[in-house]
Amino acid sequence: MGRVLIAAALLFPATYIAIALIRMSYPFQLEWLEGLALDHVYRVAHGQPLYVQPTLSFVPFNYAPLYFYLAALPFHLFGEGFGALRLVSFLASLGIMGLLFGLVRGATGDSRAGLLSACLFAATYRLGGAWFDVGRADSLQLLLLLGAVATLQFDRAPMRSSIAGGVLLGLSFLAKQSALVAAGPILLYYLIADRRRFFALAGTFAAVVVGTTLGFDALTGGWYSYFVFGAAGRLRPEPGMIPWFWIRDVAGPLGVALWIGLSHFALGPTGSARSRLGPEAAAVAGLLLCSWWLRMYPGGYDNVLMTGYAAIALGFGLGWHAIVKRCEQAPPPLRHALLFLLQAAVLVQFVALVYDPRAQIPTSADRVAGEGLVQMLERAPAEVLIPCHGYLARRAGKGPSFHEGAFMDVVKAGRGETGARLLDELRGALRARRYQVLVLDTRDWILDEARPYYVPMRDGFLGRGVFWPVTGMKTRPESLWAPKDST
Repeated sequence: MGRVLIAAALLFPATYIAIALIRMSYPFQLEWLEGLALDHVYRVAHGQPLYVQPTLSFVPFNYAPLYFYLAALPFHLFGEGFGALRLVSFLASLGIMGLLFGLVRGATGDSRAGLLSACLFAATYRLGGAWFDVGRADSLQLLLLLGAVATLQFDRAPMRSSIAGGVLLGLSFLAKQSALVAAGPILLYYLIADRRRFFALAGTFAAVVVGTTLGFDALTGGWYSYFVFGAAGRLRPEPGMIPWFWIRDVAGPLGVALWIGLSHFALGPTGSARSRLGPEAAAVAGLLLCSWWLRMYPGGYDNVLMTGYAAIALGFGLGWHAIVKRCEQAPPPLRHALLFLLQAAVLVQFVALVYDPRAQIPTSADRVAGEGLVQMLERAPAEVLIPCHGYLARRAGKGPSFHEGAFMDVVKAGRGETGARLLDELRGALRARRYQVLVLDTRDWILDEARPYYVPMRDGFLGRGVFWPVTGMKTRPESLWAPKDST
């Protein structure tokens, strides 16, 4: 049974790697906002600022900048497409699995437990939105968070590890601001258990966050804080979502792994390993809290579960080792039966996470439809607005335009002077028929603004069943609109 379990577990990282390598060269979005991330990397690679006053040409994303800067390093080597972004995410995801293996093996001395932990995380690929390799910051943030946990756990120099851990926590914030939530329980543990390390850890973490904020604000005239703290912070959680994370996202699909992970903290390690129980609990709590918090926000997709699933995978590996050790203390007949039941339960857990890998891979028909859309945009006269896929307009040689996702963050979430001014700018452009062609999506808020001044030319021009994103919000270019006075 043990060999069958290991073989089954290894299928998940192998399947993921194959999917990621196939998807890396796909020239179009895998999910709705990936093109917005590409717009940001394009600007960094061409020496343009990220955090600026929003206009119809560009509206910044309400994310911190580290991922965009890292992806810009190999950008020109891969061509001006998604390859560099996905490479960063792919390498980060492999690093996450390596860190989970290392954290569990380092804590237990059990390579099998470490392997199962890494494989369980790989098995949550589809459950977490098939997001590990998408050109977004999630995998990078999680890598840095786990890197901080590993540094604090295994570097034996207290001050050095605290400072290095603080730097890594700060960098994880610069990848995605929700690292502030994940860091909370970790900082609280050291505040209670070791004040000296707490001040080094928290001081370094704060220095990175505050220092970079002051620096970027000085460079951008305050627009950095407007987007990274202001626009992002105006979103409000929905209290009704509080229980669903634990029921639908955790206990439902990962009940066996969760039970095994809890057993580690219930049984408690012995000897020198007992000193790690507090930091381990803090790390698991921080990662779970990060997912739980983000899941309560409207529009929080499955990718926000990645940190929580890493926490469960970490606890699962530790719990596996704890249960195995208890089983080995039983008399031989009972020991074999208990180990068999444990392995069978874990095998059932892995089987429950099986998904169809083909559904995660864009088809050749998707690629053909995308290329046809780019060629159509190349033939379009003058200015074109394709608000959910501005990267396509750039590929077609048209001028830059905002992404509707970032636009809505400013206009709807902002509700201040900046949002009102931006909305007025759009309404003025539509009233003046500035764009000769609008390419609007299946779900497109701009349709209501455009309808008084534009008329539909063609619906469903891509054909049925093609060019849908394989993850995230299901939306695609759906209709062409022309100015009313030109028809």
